[in-house]
Amino acid sequence: MSQPGAPDIIQPSAGAHITLPAFYGGSSRSGIIIPKTKDGRVVFMLPFLDSVIAGTTDAKCEVERTPVASKQEVDFILSTLQDYLGIPIRRSDVLSAWSGIRPLAADPRAKDTQNTVRDHVILEESDGLITASGGKWTTYRLMAEEAVDAVVATGRMPTNVKRCRTTSVPLLGAGPEYSHVLAVQLAQDFGPLAPPAAQPAPTPSALVPRSAAASAPPGPPRVAISAHTAEHLAQAYGSRAGRVLQTAQDRNLGQRLVEGHPFLEAEVVYCVRHEYCVTPEDFLARRTRLAFLDARAALAALPKVAELMASELGWDGPRRAAMTAAAREYLATYLPPPASEPVAAPAS
Repeated sequence: MSQPGAPDIIQPSAGAHITLPAFYGGSSRSGIIIPKTKDGRVVFMLPFLDSVIAGTTDAKCEVERTPVASKQEVDFILSTLQDYLGIPIRRSDVLSAWSGIRPLAADPRAKDTQNTVRDHVILEESDGLITASGGKWTTYRLMAEEAVDAVVATGRMPTNVKRCRTTSVPLLGAGPEYSHVLAVQLAQDFGPLAPPAAQPAPTPSALVPRSAAASAPPGPPRVAISAHTAEHLAQAYGSRAGRVLQTAQDRNLGQRLVEGHPFLEAEVVYCVRHEYCVTPEDFLARRTRLAFLDARAALAALPKVAELMASELGWDGPRRAAMTAAAREYLATYLPPPASEPVAAPAS
C-alpha cells in the first residue's frame, strides 16, 4: 500500500429495489421519478425487461457478499409509490426484492467528509500509485478507460503503450453484423410460418409452426420461438443469437425454462460453452436476470438449469445436488420479505 494509514476511500451505501408486473408501468411503458419524498429521498419506477423495477433506499451499511432487502425498505418503497400513484400496490405483486451496495467514493484530498460521489474517482499518489475507486456497472468502461489513460499520462510506460481505445470496440454481439431489426429477422426465420402469399388470407388456425412437418425440412423438427423470445435473444446476445438457436436446434433445447418468461433451455448450454458460466445462480441471476425479475420463477427453473449444467460440466450426483442447494439458498434472498405490517393505503 502507498499509505497504510490512509482513510478509507469507499463509503458503502445499500439500496433496495423491488420488481413489479409490467402493468404498473401503464400501457405507455413509461417511468416516474420522485426527486424528493417526504423524508427527502429519491424514488423511481422504471420499465425493465417486461417488468417494472422500483426503488430505492440509501443507507450506510457494512459490506457483505449477499445483501438482502429488508421488510422496512420494501414497505417504504411500496408506501411511497402508493402515495403518488393513488392506488394500492398489492404486496403479492412484488415479484422480487433485492439490495445492492453502492461504492460511494470520497476523495481523501477533500476538506470535508460530505464530498462523496456516485460516479468514480481516479487518484495518483506521490509515489506513483494510481487508484480507481467508486463507479457503477453502467460506467465501468469509462472508468477503465480513464484509469488506463491516467497510467499512460504519467509517461512511465513503454512508448508503444497508447491511450485506451476501447470506446470504439463493440461489445460481443454488437459488431457490424448486428442489425436493429434482428428481432424481426429471428421472428421471421424461427417463428410461425404463414402460407404463401398467393393463397387466401389465413385464419389463425392456418398458421403452422416451424416444427410442423408441412413446413420443416427433412431431419429433426425445426425449433420454433415466439416473438417475445426473438426480442429477448436479439437484445441479450445480439448477432450471436443465431448460435443460441443453433444450439436449441442441435440439442432439441428450444423449450422455455419456465412459463411466462422468454428464456430458453439452450441458453444454459450456450452460456456454459461460450460465456464461462459455471453455476446455476450465475445463469439465473446475472446471465438472464430472472432472479431479479421473478424470484419464484428463478427457483422453479433451477432444477432444469442444474440438470443442463451437470450434463455440460460433468457433475456427478453429489456435485449437482450441492450446486443446486447453493443456488437455491442464494436465489431465496431475492424472495420478497413478508410484510412487517400492512402497507398503508394511499392518502386520499
